Amino acid sequence: CTRLCALLGAPVAHSGSPAMHNAAFAATGRDARYLAFHVEAADFATAVRGLAALGAIGANVTVPHKERALAVAATATARAQRAGAANVLSFRDGRILADNTDGEGFVRALQEAGHELAGRALLLLGAGGAARAVVTACLDAGARVVYVANRSPDRAAELARACDAQGRRVIPVAWQDRERCLAEVDAVVNATSLGLKPDDPSPLAGWSSARPGTLAVDLIYARHETAFLAQARGHGLSVLDGRGMLVWQAALSWQCWFGEMGPVDVMADALDRFLGKESV
Repeated sequence: CTRLCALLGAPVAHSGSPAMHNAAFAATGRDARYLAFHVEAADFATAVRGLAALGAIGANVTVPHKERALAVAATATARAQRAGAANVLSFRDGRILADNTDGEGFVRALQEAGHELAGRALLLLGAGGAARAVVTACLDAGARVVYVANRSPDRAAELARACDAQGRRVIPVAWQDRERCLAEVDAVVNATSLGLKPDDPSPLAGWSSARPGTLAVDLIYARHETAFLAQARGHGLSVLDGRGMLVWQAALSWQCWFGEMGPVDVMADALDRFLGKESV
């Protein structure tokens, strides 16, 4: 019978994940379907257990439920525990297993675009579930230091403590001081939700103090270019949107569900078609 995989989040209508996974199922001959479900916080645990009861293969989890996904699971991988969040759930023998492919997906996307992290300094804007996964993966990839700025300073400080117990490589900075870090870093990563809507402002007031060659990375992918990336491009900086990270975290999700990497090229092409973008 046809098996089910799902995306759980709020919102999900904008998501390209169903297009990617369903194209990959078709290309590999798997009898499975991937559906997106808008689930509010109060219903999240019930929705997950319902999927497990239906015999679903697994689920991806997006904002704002990644920390809830870790909490609802019976067991979790080391990288999910380190990230304090899960974006992949697998259902096996009545048990819920949690993993996190966001961080590795981020690193692979940068490497694919020709950017290495070893010895580099980064400024991360935001401190949610995806941000923490990115920080841990960047440290594992050899990043020298990651500055974390968040509107809630307590969340930035909490992320720094969780990811870097010695307090030497992850440094929280006040939100109002985020632009002052630009001259010190090689890359700036937007891990906030600013940019999901076309009229959203950039989380940065400006790029004037950024060094030439600084890379701007937005975890958001969309049909429109975010103000964050448009401003960086206007300053002659290199830019990278969230498409590559989304594709790689999806392909890595297949390792959790099927024990093999998903077809990256098929997923990337399907996402570009969904977004109305030419493959690059």
